[in-house]
Formats: sequence, C-alpha cells, structure tokens
Amino acid sequence: MSKVMQKMEALFKQLDKDNNGYLDESELTAHFEKRCLNTELLKEYFRFFDGPDGNKKIVFEEFLAGWQKMADVPCDLRSLSETYDEDKDGFLTRRELKTLVERKREYFLEFDDVLELVDSFDTNKDGKISILEFVEGYSKYKK
Repeated sequence: MSKVMQKMEALFKQLDKDNNGYLDESELTAHFEKRCLNTELLKEYFRFFDGPDGNKKIVFEEFLAGWQKMADVPCDLRSLSETYDEDKDGFLTRRELKTLVERKREYFLEFDDVLELVDSFDTNKDGKISILEFVEGYSKYKK
C-alpha cells in the first residue's frame, strides 16, 4: 500500500469516530467545521463525497474518489475559483463568473458560454457553483 493510500486510510479512520466503517454527515461536518465553512457548503461537501448512491454513508472508496476528483482539477483552476469567489462564501455566482471571464480573456469564453457551464455545473440548481460543483463539473467536462 502506498504512503498516500496509508495516509488517506488513516484520515478516514480518524474521522470515523464511531468506527462503523463509514462517515455520516456529523463526522464529516465536524472535520470541515474546523475550517470555518458555512453550513450550506458543509452540506455540499457531504453530497460530493457521498457519491452517486446518495445513501448518506461515505465509505472509504467514496472518500478516496472524492479526494481524487479534487486532486485531478489543475491547481490553476482551483486557484481561479478561489480567487474570484469575492465574498469567500465557497460559491461562484454568475456575477463572479462574469468578472472572471472579463479578466481572463485567455480562456476564449464568451459570457453566454460561461452561463451554459454554470447551468451544467450547478447540480442543485441554486444559481451558483460551489467549489465542489466546480470540481465535479470539471471532472465530467474534461472527459
């Protein structure tokens, strides 16, 4: 087993406070609350890691897959999403995305293209993209 895998397994076990082999919302929330994330964003993190079955139990494989998706997003894209999140709430609004497009013309995207991306990345249809929706959308988009 690689050192990275060992570290991930150790983190999972550390977070699994009741040692039942999966993380529930309270266990994951306790971990991310220390990073001062708002409640809405914490729910996004849980949904992101919970995987496609949505059974509210994050098993190690889902935990690992979630971190892998995050690692697959190039650092410059993650940095962009964090930089243009003006109010630092963990979400990119249409206005913030418009600012990004206006300042980063090298991406050759028109604002209408960005709105189309927002609609496809915005899985819960709240009109904004969480960092996790951004990661999830990017991982699908790059395929």
